[in-house]
Amino acid sequence: MEEDALAAAAARLSTPGPDESSGEPAAEPSGPVRRESGLTPRRLRLLSAALLTLAGLIGAGGLLSVRDHRAGLHIEAEDAAAVAAAKDCVVATQVPASPDLVAAEQKILDCSTGEFRTQALGQSGVFLRMYEAAKVHVSLDEVRAAVESHNADGTVDVLVAFRVNVDDLQSRGRKVSSRLRAQMQFDEGAYRIARLDPVTK
Repeated sequence: MEEDALAAAAARLSTPGPDESSGEPAAEPSGPVRRESGLTPRRLRLLSAALLTLAGLIGAGGLLSVRDHRAGLHIEAEDAAAVAAAKDCVVATQVPASPDLVAAEQKILDCSTGEFRTQALGQSGVFLRMYEAAKVHVSLDEVRAAVESHNADGTVDVLVAFRVNVDDLQSRGRKVSSRLRAQMQFDEGAYRIARLDPVTK
C-alpha cells in the first residue's frame, strides 16, 4: 500500500504540465492590460483649478493689453490734436493771419485760454498795430512742432520751432528763427494756448 502511494506521487511530479509539454511559453492574457493611473480625484481637481486660474490670467492679460492699446491710441490722437493746434495758434501770434487787424486779433483770442488769454486781452492789437506802423510784413517759411511733455493737470507742453521771412522799412527777406513752448489746454472742445514761453536753449 505504502509503495503504491509513493509510486503514484512520483508519477504526478514527473508528468509535465499543459504549458511544459509543448515546450512553448505560457500564453499572454488576452485583452488590454489595465494600468493604474497616477491621476487621483484630488489631483484631477487640483489640475482643473490650475487650468482655470491660467485661463483667467490669460484672459485678464488680454483685456489689459486691449485697454492699454486703446489708451495709447487715445493719447496719440490727443497729442496730434494738441500739436496741430499749437502750430496754428503759435503762428497766429507771430504772423498776422489776415490783413484785417480785427480778424487777426480775434484769431489770437480764439487760440488762447487761462493765463495766456489774460495777456492776449491786455495786449490786444498792440503788436499788430506796431507791425502796421513799421510796415512790417511777415510770412511763414517753416514750422515744426512736437509734444515735449504731459503735465499732471492734463495740459500738454508742445515745442514749436518756426522760421519767418520779415520785410520792413529797413530790410527785405530777413529770415528770423524762433522756438516757443506752448502749454496747450483742452478748453471748450479744442486745444488752446494756456501759456507761451520762449525757448532759449
